Amino acid sequence: MLLAAVTRQQGPETFAALLPQLITSAAEGPMQAEISCMVMQFVSEDITQFEERGGEWKRSYLSALLASVETVLPFVVQLLQSNFQAGITSASQNQPEAARQHAAVVSAALGTLGGYVEWSPMGRLSTGNVVEACSFFLGVPDFRDPALAVVKQIVGRKPSKDPEEIEAYGSLMSKVGDALCQAAGALLAIPNAQDELGIEGSAEEYGRRLCGVVAAFADHHWSQMSSVQQQHTLLRHMLEYVRHPHLPLATVALSFWGTMMREAGAVPGPSNKASPMQSPRTSMTDGDGVTGAKASVIPPECCQLLVQGLADQLLRLPVRFEDAEVPLWADSAADYKEAVGTFRSQAKIVTRAAAKLAPTPVLTSIAAFQQSCIATATASNNAAAAAGPTTQQLQQQLQQGHMALEAAVILLESVLPSM
Repeated sequence: MLLAAVTRQQGPETFAALLPQLITSAAEGPMQAEISCMVMQFVSEDITQFEERGGEWKRSYLSALLASVETVLPFVVQLLQSNFQAGITSASQNQPEAARQHAAVVSAALGTLGGYVEWSPMGRLSTGNVVEACSFFLGVPDFRDPALAVVKQIVGRKPSKDPEEIEAYGSLMSKVGDALCQAAGALLAIPNAQDELGIEGSAEEYGRRLCGVVAAFADHHWSQMSSVQQQHTLLRHMLEYVRHPHLPLATVALSFWGTMMREAGAVPGPSNKASPMQSPRTSMTDGDGVTGAKASVIPPECCQLLVQGLADQLLRLPVRFEDAEVPLWADSAADYKEAVGTFRSQAKIVTRAAAKLAPTPVLTSIAAFQQSCIATATASNNAAAAAGPTTQQLQQQLQQGHMALEAAVILLESVLPSM
């Protein structure tokens, strides 16, 4: 926007003088409120991300932005609340244009938060209602994507070395973890969630993005979740995502489990983050008040359910791709083959790690799966040998048997090094 560009060029004094005017004009109506939010967002992004000038000029501008945090964040959160409620009222009164204008303000306000949360002090983000507001809008289909973008930026923050910010970091990420846990569970509870998370569903893209943010959170901030109980709740939700038949969604969810296995010490890999086994949040407790700092990262029953879910996924994956039906999300058979190969390789790593963490339940489940796959392959071959089936039926039965054997081999290869 021109106003934002002029404000940036004229310097920090102009921004400091303009800010009260933007806040005042926002009260005049939704259009003015939207413009105010967009100016704040663009100035913040331009200075912190794109401004090439350095020296005293940039330091002064950054100081002006930092000073604006105490004013901007409460203002934006208040805009979110008032305009969302006003939009609902307008819609109920059959005023679609007014509802659209208020919705535009909500989107612009979330964009402003996105421009500020990357660099605002963690203490201010923690004590304000920023995460709470985003958590609410994660449950609103029209605004969940921009709200998730804000949460993703917060997840990208690294722990501060400033002693005053350490506690704020823990509190902030605890709120984010709770928000993601709630959002993951709520998405699984929507009507027809299985279909809505599939390729033609309205939540397909959002579901993949949400799982990606959860995976990033686990990679950097898992130990900061508010309780062991919340950790286990999120693990249960992610089990459901990795079991989903939509392979792109399951693959993103599988990356979460790869991270968790590494954090549990079952997969080698460099890590300079605080281990969830030795959480800095020493006061973290589960629902019964038991200290969670030394709690198991992934319970044995969770490892068993994870491997069972991966086994079911492997059964769905084709062995030959020349005559396989290419799903709508894949551009070609080659693209589909690559996606299947990626999932299989990641599944082997995660299965091997799960067997290290919980050998008895995991190996018991794999043994039962091996027997089931052999029975399926035998039945498939016997049916194919019969005279009844047509050529197409014959191919389908043979393919089913091949897929079962391939899944059995993959799981067996995964656990043999652990035995």
